Amino acid sequence: MKFKNLCFIFVLCLFSFLCVGCKKEDVKEYERLKQEDIKKWQVIENIYKDDGYYDIYKKGSILVTKDPKHDSSLYIGHAAIMLDQNNVVEANPDKDGEVGVTSGVHLGANNWNETKVKDTCYQALPRVAENREVVNEKNMELAANWCEKQIGKHYFWPVDLEALSFWRTERGKFYCSHLVWAGYNDAVGIDLAPGAITWIAPADLLNKNYVKVIYSRPK
Repeated sequence: MKFKNLCFIFVLCLFSFLCVGCKKEDVKEYERLKQEDIKKWQVIENIYKDDGYYDIYKKGSILVTKDPKHDSSLYIGHAAIMLDQNNVVEANPDKDGEVGVTSGVHLGANNWNETKVKDTCYQALPRVAENREVVNEKNMELAANWCEKQIGKHYFWPVDLEALSFWRTERGKFYCSHLVWAGYNDAVGIDLAPGAITWIAPADLLNKNYVKVIYSRPK
């Protein structure tokens, strides 16, 4: 109980730090968006049960976990794109303002199916359009290669809603689900979240209308 209280206090402090200088309406909007994200995960967990198998050779597949990669009060979970049987491409917060082997856009281990690594894991294949067939392997490879070319760029850490609203055009830096979305949007011309406005959260990449989930391991 003491540990949980400490975690709660830490998240509140982090949220306060992120919102320094934010307008009051921005803070309210953050909370509204967070509640929306919670509802999205409730839908996901009602749809996808423990099913399928994790394909380590499915280059360009979308990986999503509900696990918090870092304590964020903005959205829940983390996302990456599979590059090959050993690697994924992902984006994590910079360390001391610098990009490194585990910060910014970088390579990560393709081991999300291991329970000791992720408590939850979903692997999905994008659809060519809403409720259509999945993308072919060539286009999935193009998206993965596009994301690989972004390695070394900084993490996109929004501090206010005005900055956050540029995610559809921002390509100099990325956050996790933003990187995956941009890979398919820019390399293949597929918008995985046409309804997303303020940001694209990891949960948005599991909308069954735009992806086919082939592996799911909810907590």
